[in-house]
Amino acid sequence: MMLRQINRGRSSFLLLTFSIFLVLFNTTLPMAGEKNLRQIEERYNKAKDYYYLLIRDPEVQQDRGNWLKGIGEFRRIYLAAPKGDFAANCLFMLAKMHYRMYMRFHQKSDLDDSIAYYRDVYTLFPGNTLADDAMFWSAEIYLKDKQDPRQAAKLYAKQ
Repeated sequence: MMLRQINRGRSSFLLLTFSIFLVLFNTTLPMAGEKNLRQIEERYNKAKDYYYLLIRDPEVQQDRGNWLKGIGEFRRIYLAAPKGDFAANCLFMLAKMHYRMYMRFHQKSDLDDSIAYYRDVYTLFPGNTLADDAMFWSAEIYLKDKQDPRQAAKLYAKQ
């Protein structure tokens, strides 16, 4: 009989401990997620500010390394949360930056990278508001830069 009471006491203790753990875990997890989201948002905003600096400052935009620095930051942010709130935005910015690099430095690989990042936006995040924009800009690149009206027409038709 005493053994049953001890086992019941252990079961109650384990249940109580587990319940407390669940309550604590569920209250700290969203807080940690919110903090991480704020950090990602801050990093994203700084990266975007750097992009605007590149656009505005003729001296800074002359150095390809500066563009690659900005691209690297958007890529790191994306990789930190590839399904997060800023993932599609980062991919879109990567596409824009590669296209701007193509326009400035005339390297075909930048154009191909731009198309690839735009494609990632509309395939990985089809419900995102940037998906249609990414498809449109891909079509524009195919039409105007790649001289491929058939591929452009396919993309325009999907919108």
